[in-house]
Amino acid sequence: MCVPGGPNPFKPESSVGPAPSGAADPWSGAWPAFCCAILRDPQGRYLLEKRPPRADKSGRAVVRRARGGSGRAPRESGGLVTCFGGSREPSETPEQCIRRELLEELGWDVAKGHLAPAVRLVNAGTQVMRFRGGLVRPGQVIAWFYRGLAPGPETPLLTEPGYAALWLTPEETFAADLSRWHRTVLEAERRGEDACGVDW
Repeated sequence: MCVPGGPNPFKPESSVGPAPSGAADPWSGAWPAFCCAILRDPQGRYLLEKRPPRADKSGRAVVRRARGGSGRAPRESGGLVTCFGGSREPSETPEQCIRRELLEELGWDVAKGHLAPAVRLVNAGTQVMRFRGGLVRPGQVIAWFYRGLAPGPETPLLTEPGYAALWLTPEETFAADLSRWHRTVLEAERRGEDACGVDW
């Protein structure tokens, strides 16, 4: 789905990174390393994922410091609540990625164009983040979070072994053990913002 009044957000790019300087549409820039979905039902409940302990479907991230040295990021999503989604394969567009992730994680074959880009998560730190999908330098985009209507009661939710689908009210959601990245994005989305940042 295109942003109303804007160009196609699924424009091919060679690597993750920021939109070109002067670009009218921030979604027309380089593609992200991750794609996730902010899903709600008509009553406003969020559909979220509870991950098993020590789970990290994106793989361990390696952090390079801006002035030499290195460090490893913790597997901070294990046992926490997150949005559904995951790593983008090199050959995928962002939309293909989120549709595949929802099929794998929920058994939901979401229709093309059902989800719209909502919030960009940016590396707001001073370290280069290394993921399986590539490097994310300071100021570059880490993930795109899409917004959409959650599947209805007629759609069975088939989660992966060890993972659980949770229906939570907004109050329950922000009181839950959300991962840091996902809390940052959901709070930004609640404020009506289309971008937010995290660091290690």
